[in-house]
Amino acid sequence: MGQVGRPRKGLEEYREFGPEMRKLPYQEQLFVCNLYMGTRTVSSAMRQAGYTAATPNALRVHAHTLLHSERIISALKEESKRRTATLLPAAQRALGNLLENPNHADHFKAIKMVRDDGGVSAAVERVLNVKVKVEVSDSDKIKAIAAFATSHGIDPKTLLGFDPGAEVIEGEFEEVDDLMKDFV
Repeated sequence: MGQVGRPRKGLEEYREFGPEMRKLPYQEQLFVCNLYMGTRTVSSAMRQAGYTAATPNALRVHAHTLLHSERIISALKEESKRRTATLLPAAQRALGNLLENPNHADHFKAIKMVRDDGGVSAAVERVLNVKVKVEVSDSDKIKAIAAFATSHGIDPKTLLGFDPGAEVIEGEFEEVDDLMKDFV
C-alpha cells in the first residue's frame, strides 16, 4: 500500500480536530474527512486520501478494513459530533422559518418541540382513585400471622395471645354477673 507524506496544505481544519482525529496519521485524517465530503464510495475516499493498491479490489478491501477499525470509528463519531455542532445555527434558522409559516404541515410539531425543549410545556398529571376491598377470613388472618411468626423465629402465641394450634371449643354462654351477686 502506498502512502503519501503530509502535504503542506490539505487539512485547513487540522487544528480544530478533536483528540481522536489528532491520533490518526495525516492520511487517515484525509480519509475520514473525505467520507464527510460526499465521496461516492469508501474506495474513492481512500484514493483521494492518497492510498494506492495493486488492484481496485485490493483498495476496496483495504478501505473496508480501515473503515471498520476502532480508531477510525472513534474518529468518525468525534468528527460527526463536531460537524453536527456547526449545523446547529442553520437548524435553528430552518426551525424559525417553519414556525413563521402557520400553513406548514409540521407547524404544530415545531411549536411543540420548541416548547418541550424549552421546558415550557405543562406536565400532565393524572390522579387515579382505585378502591379495592379485600376480604380475608379470621382463620386466614390467624394462619398468616402464625406463619409470619414462625418464619421469623417467634412463638405464634406471643403475637396472637393464644395457641393457634390448640383445639378451639365452641359453645354458648350467658353473662352471669347478676347471678353471682346472690352467691357472694
